[in-house]
Amino acid sequence: RLEVYKCDSFPGKWSLYSTAFEGMSIVDCNFFQDHKNNCWLFLNMDENNFHNNSLYIYKIDSLEFSP
Repeated sequence: RLEVYKCDSFPGKWSLYSTAFEGMSIVDCNFFQDHKNNCWLFLNMDENNFHNNSLYIYKIDSLEFSP
């Protein structure tokens, strides 16, 4: 799953903020916010035991994921 943490006190105190993709095998997650404030999530998912076959791109509202 994807876990997003927020910093409560840098550098040593972090807390879990949100999760997504529960039960899925994902790697190389990257968040990007463009010049129009659109938020994008880039990641690779396991397909037939390979994580490098396809790049998935999601347009998201925020990193506070909801079910």
